[in-house]
Amino acid sequence: ITFIVFCHYCLKSNSAGHRLNRFSHFIGKRAVSVLATLIYLSYSKLLRTVIQILTIATVYTENGTSFRVWFYDGTIRYLEGKHLLLFIIAMVTGLFFLFPYTLALTLIPIIDKYSD
Repeated sequence: ITFIVFCHYCLKSNSAGHRLNRFSHFIGKRAVSVLATLIYLSYSKLLRTVIQILTIATVYTENGTSFRVWFYDGTIRYLEGKHLLLFIIAMVTGLFFLFPYTLALTLIPIIDKYSD
């Protein structure tokens, strides 16, 4: 993404010549579609990772006590130590990227349908 933006601004200068300016317009027109494709492709992987981080398991001991652990690694207690940092990152990613993106994908077709 950074490379596309860098090329767009560097090649847009008048000293780059006519060919480079045409290449700049080609990149500029498609930068948004490339960015949208990258976000769409990474969405499912991010969603799966966030769900894995948030998955919890309860371990019951013989003496009747129980404690919560991370489902994918039973040696790590849930919301303690290493898992706390993962949990915070997963929640931030979910709340500020995945949830708005899902909401937009769901509501934009409905809004477009009734906006006429």
